[in-house]
Amino acid sequence: MKQVVLLTCLFLFAIPGFAYGGQPDSEPALILYHDGTGTINLSDISTQPRNNRIVYYMFNVVLPKVFGINIKFKPIMWSRGLELIKAGLADGIISASFTDERATYAVYPMKEGKPDPAKVMQLMEYSLYKHKNSTITWDGLKFDGIDGEIVSIKSYIIVKDLRKMGIVVQEEPNMTWIMRNLAIGKFKSAAMQSSVCDDFLTKNPTLKENIVKIEKPLKKKEYYLIFSKKFYNERNELAKAIWDAIEDYSSSDEYREMRKELEK
Repeated sequence: MKQVVLLTCLFLFAIPGFAYGGQPDSEPALILYHDGTGTINLSDISTQPRNNRIVYYMFNVVLPKVFGINIKFKPIMWSRGLELIKAGLADGIISASFTDERATYAVYPMKEGKPDPAKVMQLMEYSLYKHKNSTITWDGLKFDGIDGEIVSIKSYIIVKDLRKMGIVVQEEPNMTWIMRNLAIGKFKSAAMQSSVCDDFLTKNPTLKENIVKIEKPLKKKEYYLIFSKKFYNERNELAKAIWDAIEDYSSSDEYREMRKELEK
């Protein structure tokens, strides 16, 4: 993997346009990422959810080492990260879907009044997981046999989506807590990010024995890097340079090849 990373960096440096237009900013941009288990190691891809590996690689390796953008990349609980963005105490957070509420305190890459699809970082599915004895079902349009509150991570966008459908949702702080309680039957069902949860259950087969995943996804979402309004107002050019770098890299052949390599 180290050889792949090195070759990737050399390859990108040789591509016209793969350079940050200007001198690297001496003050790093503090970019947050959600780590609900506290076990993600940026130097060990086996600890990273497969669908997120290319994003971690982009921020931890490509942006600083290829585009020359100074980034401090830090883990945090999702709801706490949003609070820091709102208060202007962190510069950005990755993997945020668009909501009108978040747009009141954070800045998205926009085009013609909507989030710019060229700057999407990743697509993510939410799925319903249930205890094996639960009666709840989901057919892709509606629920049936609901036998308790659906649990999800605090501030996940799926919480708001479910509540719009009239579903009672219980919010909890992290995935590990949710899945352990789901496995023992304390919780009946949970709405979770599919790739993250699937990887967790694969690594915890004793929990997986008691949990059933409903195959039809609840939602598919587009995710962006968002900035605090404070950061965007003070360092507008750097914010735009980071978004442009994400667009350039994610549209490259190298990105597609690297993603395949990382998700093996």
